[in-house]
Amino acid sequence: MIIIRHSSVLLPQLAQSRLWLAVALMTGANSWSIAAETDAAKLPVATAAPISAESSKDVLRYLINSKSLSLNDAQNLLQQLRTEQSKKTSEDLLRSLINSKALSLADAQKLVENLRASQGQTSAKEAVASSAVAKVENTVAPTAGAPVAKPNGDKKPEAVTNPPTPVTPVAATTPAVATTPEKKAEATPVEPAGRVRAVYLPDSERQKIRDELKTEVLAAAKKEGWIQVDAAPEWTRRISFSGDMMLRQQGELYDDRNYDQALNFQAINSDKPLNIFANPLTPPILNTTKNRQATRLRVRLGMQAQIADDLDANFRFTTGNTVTPVSSNQTLGSDFAKVNFLLDRASLRYRPTSNLTMLGGRMANPWLAATDLVWDKDLSFDGWAAQYKRAFGEQIHTFATMGMFSVESTEGNFPLKSQFKVGSHDKWLYGIQLGGDWRGKDGLSLRGSLAYYDFANVQGELSSPCDAWTDSIACDTDHTRPTFVQKGNTMRLLRNVTTQLGADPTKPSPTFEYYGLVSPYRVVELSTTIDQALSGKLHSQFDVSVVKNLAFSETGISSRDPVNNLSPCPVNNQACDQKFNGGDMGYQLQLRVGYPQIREYGQWNTLFGYRYVESDAVMDAFTDSDFHLGGTNTKGYYLGGSVGFSKNSWLSARWLSATEVEGEPFAVDVLQLDVNTRF
Repeated sequence: MIIIRHSSVLLPQLAQSRLWLAVALMTGANSWSIAAETDAAKLPVATAAPISAESSKDVLRYLINSKSLSLNDAQNLLQQLRTEQSKKTSEDLLRSLINSKALSLADAQKLVENLRASQGQTSAKEAVASSAVAKVENTVAPTAGAPVAKPNGDKKPEAVTNPPTPVTPVAATTPAVATTPEKKAEATPVEPAGRVRAVYLPDSERQKIRDELKTEVLAAAKKEGWIQVDAAPEWTRRISFSGDMMLRQQGELYDDRNYDQALNFQAINSDKPLNIFANPLTPPILNTTKNRQATRLRVRLGMQAQIADDLDANFRFTTGNTVTPVSSNQTLGSDFAKVNFLLDRASLRYRPTSNLTMLGGRMANPWLAATDLVWDKDLSFDGWAAQYKRAFGEQIHTFATMGMFSVESTEGNFPLKSQFKVGSHDKWLYGIQLGGDWRGKDGLSLRGSLAYYDFANVQGELSSPCDAWTDSIACDTDHTRPTFVQKGNTMRLLRNVTTQLGADPTKPSPTFEYYGLVSPYRVVELSTTIDQALSGKLHSQFDVSVVKNLAFSETGISSRDPVNNLSPCPVNNQACDQKFNGGDMGYQLQLRVGYPQIREYGQWNTLFGYRYVESDAVMDAFTDSDFHLGGTNTKGYYLGGSVGFSKNSWLSARWLSATEVEGEPFAVDVLQLDVNTRF
């Protein structure tokens, strides 16, 4: 059991020397003296008696809240005082605080000066009264020359026959530390000189106080960010990381009646030109009949750096390849070879006002879309964008977005092996979108947008007469071919190849060709989402997207000799006159029920949708890469569900069943089983 005596000058001393007090108030030692030498002067000697448990809590809380003690200093101090039993001098304490940088040399000198100034104002009578010290009964011997208080209180304290010369205490020059309203009644009044009051504090109570203080310190540190301040440099608090991982097992199930001679335009255009009159003709062909199983991995790691209050930089790395822009999946099974990890995004975001945001670089999709009818979810954009937002009350929020993006930057030195240069034929996307959302008071909200996308210079052009009798000869419109396509858009031959001089007229001359898009693309998209909150965090959401290609012309396409999206010939007449059967419309309907985002164990959601996209409604290069295994000229349904199995981790399954809208038969079902996690 610990006996703690109060002094009339105790609280002023506490206010004068905060760091020194922080050690003294938790130890239960008899006294502390300051006798350390600094570079400027020797510190004066002062004594202070330990204080009550409640006062200890108040003072330590005050030191922490005023940031006189950091979290690490407080924790190290408590740990040191619990383990060390011997009494330390204030000289050791002061040196320790200065060496550990908990107290600067300038602050130590200022503390010494305050102590010296206050000592000069203290009377001898107050010095005698403040020389009382605490005694730890049966465990700590009383200090020589100090009066001793008996625990039973039956006898008065016995004075030592030869008391030491009293040391002048610190004067009461600062206000006393205030106690809480609940403790005002317990506060000890100022006693007359010479009177001593004994207070008994069990070890269990002392430990309880320490535990409470530790809990409060940790809570305050977590709330106010002390740990981050002490643990790492300031610049690290302006950088944040995020990421996700997906493991997928995918099955691709093809219909046996599918057309098995569909050209792979992506493979042709990314390689040497195809000799369409070769005998035998062996062009790249799409797989449309053989089922396939694949194990895939997707990892994405993002970083955001807060440069200033109105400027930040964003980066993201991902698995995948440099060919397809619409998928970050890496198919595993390359003899255990390592996979690619590529720069997917690198952009700057500047917010000069609270309503205006400007972006530049390779960025996330700036367009609001309810579905992936026009843009695949993995697609990133290269260029510039700006968005303006404005609120009308608490329920209505509107926005306007504009963007200019580089779809393809063509070679400026084309053709490479010719002195007659064509110049660049860069392809651009110009877009504008207007939209907003309305939030009702009954959990109902409505979000919608209207967008216009103009794809400039994407249409393939017929070359001038070109004598391309080998695959090494370039024609003047080769650069108008697309560098990436999936399938579905209507294609045409790009080269106007002349007959080779001296060729045998009975045999076809070699004709090396590339393929380009027949139609231009100026797409309008109307998108809306109706969101109804159910119980708790459950929602029911209905999404609708409708698109139309305003630049589509069936007559114009037919006049340019399309090579696909044609009506099939009868089996008994393979030389029939095939007509173009493409279209310019598309829509997608989707119903989602459950938790919009799965964050905890047991959370779930379900999905059902129907999709219909004609051949030239949108550019097949940028639409969803999963439904019908990517591209346009497709229709069908999809359904799926997800359930959380841990924090920010979930299992999901999707079934996508699709077939062609027009042209040769091509039906495929896709099953996807995923394990997802985010961090």
